[in-house]
Amino acid sequence: MLKMIGVKTAIIFGLSISILLMRIIFCEIGIIQTIAIYIAIVLVGTFDIGKTKDFFHPSVAFPTIYFVLFGSGAAYLFMRNDMEAQNVLLYAFFGILSYQIGAHAIRDKKFSEEEPTIYLDWNRKKFFLIMPIVTLLSFLLAAYIYAKIGIPILSKDIFEMRTVTFQEATHFAFFLMRTIAIVFQFYFVYFFAFYKNQKKYPLWLIIFFLLAFFLLFSTACRSDLFLLLMPLVINYNYVIRRIRIKKAFLLGFLMIFLLIGLNFIRLFFSYSEHETLVYLKSISNDNYIIMFLNHFFAQLSLAGVSFKVILTCIPTVMDYFYGKVTIFALATLLPGHQITPGYIIKDVLNLNFIGGQHNLTLIGDFYADFGLPGIILGMFITGILIKLLYNNFVSRKTTTALMFYTFWYYALIIGILGGLLSQAGSRLYYFAVIFTLCFLIK
Repeated sequence: MLKMIGVKTAIIFGLSISILLMRIIFCEIGIIQTIAIYIAIVLVGTFDIGKTKDFFHPSVAFPTIYFVLFGSGAAYLFMRNDMEAQNVLLYAFFGILSYQIGAHAIRDKKFSEEEPTIYLDWNRKKFFLIMPIVTLLSFLLAAYIYAKIGIPILSKDIFEMRTVTFQEATHFAFFLMRTIAIVFQFYFVYFFAFYKNQKKYPLWLIIFFLLAFFLLFSTACRSDLFLLLMPLVINYNYVIRRIRIKKAFLLGFLMIFLLIGLNFIRLFFSYSEHETLVYLKSISNDNYIIMFLNHFFAQLSLAGVSFKVILTCIPTVMDYFYGKVTIFALATLLPGHQITPGYIIKDVLNLNFIGGQHNLTLIGDFYADFGLPGIILGMFITGILIKLLYNNFVSRKTTTALMFYTFWYYALIIGILGGLLSQAGSRLYYFAVIFTLCFLIK
């Protein structure tokens, strides 16, 4: 009898070939093929669940979140009779399949024990000299932003304020302010790696977390809070106690619920009634519970819906970027307000929604540059890189290796919606900060 992994492999391979043949022969995909695609995505996404107890293994958490978000997006499109839902799933399938092939191309290293000991490779004196300085810098930048444009969360129109913020205070000032989230992770990892088997949280660490939370909350940007919360969960998994898969799903749902809840509350802080709020009221008869549930599902489906826009406008409305997605994104580190690929697409398509740019999504980044070949190659390389970082962490078990893996994994998960290449400026900035801090305190 074949082992379960052999059955999964055979099913995925068979579905892949049949879907591809249907696409080539009939140039379209029907409802049966669409369901088959989603089953294949689920099988690929859950391929390693049960084989490892490490939820943040490269082939567990990320693929699982990936198929949930793109599946929700496709379902949302189907409910509106949008037949592009089929293509969204098809491209999402080839993306996750390429990622898993890349991740499995590198031999998997495993921890020798279920609860590995993480070794502190930072100098104590240097640590407590450098970290307070960086912390102070974050608060000084926050004061500069508040003096320049006011506190964003208290603005009469926080959506308009986000645009004004990047124009007046620059992206770079915000990157520096957000460093407080990274510094908290350093404090968290340091404490629990230094005091091994410690389960209680010291009062100073709780106070620091609250200060970081409210500083990032003041920006009225959900991704800032995610920068604080997601790495915290990953680091907890490695330096305190392994998070079981069931609990990880629960924590993930609660985190998403809270962040979407924050977004829902923000809708009521628009100077003029927000377009989304107007729509929600029209379909919910001013019932706030129904309004929130509709908003929750719509937000959960953003990855699929956002990618659908990229899929339909490139190359029919605008040409491929041919590698310039990352170049535009890196330009945001320059002084002044720089235009990102998301803003370019928003302007070209006359998407006049209130707020920031149009997210390309993870596979949308690769597609915007080179189409389907870009998705296949880009996701394959992404799978290889994250596995190499994981193996490096497993081999070394040091706090430095953990910090790099944690933030790459965070970037990968949040990149499902926001993108990696189109957000390269902020992503590379965070890693530059981590590399510099680790170098200074070694």
